Amino acid sequence: MFELINESTRKPVKVGDVVATFRGEVVIVKALRPPHKPDSSGHVSIQGPDDNYCQEVYAGVIGAKYITR
Repeated sequence: MFELINESTRKPVKVGDVVATFRGEVVIVKALRPPHKPDSSGHVSIQGPDDNYCQEVYAGVIGAKYITR
């Protein structure tokens, strides 16, 4: 089982959390897609506060990573 954590704080990142991208953009986590194999990084779907659509990005874009629990 995988869990998404913030790499700097080591706290879990969950759907609905407001986070910043590496560019400093504030976004909302809309969905999680853990890695399909251990050496993959996994993805998250994010949405800007004024956007009408989500985009799927690598977890590292929001300073996060998946770990196994």
